Amino acid sequence: MDIEWHPSTSTVFASVCKDGRLELWDFEKNNMLDPWASIKATSEEEELPCKTMVKFAPSDPVIITGDVAGDVNVYRIHGYEDMDPKE
Repeated sequence: MDIEWHPSTSTVFASVCKDGRLELWDFEKNNMLDPWASIKATSEEEELPCKTMVKFAPSDPVIITGDVAGDVNVYRIHGYEDMDPKE
């Protein structure tokens, strides 16, 4: 539904999907078929609203998503310190 390139790392982008998934991709660490990280429903019975937008924070390891229900989610990226533009 939406993608956003990382503001300072040219091989990293985030995408959001109709089924509510948030995926992080890094072409240096994984191939094009496997996201580096994925946030999705924890069970088959749980349904997440369709995510419609994704944005990286410009200077912090944070991703913001929005969905069709009008909710905004904020995720902190852990374990990926080399994406931090302040270092």
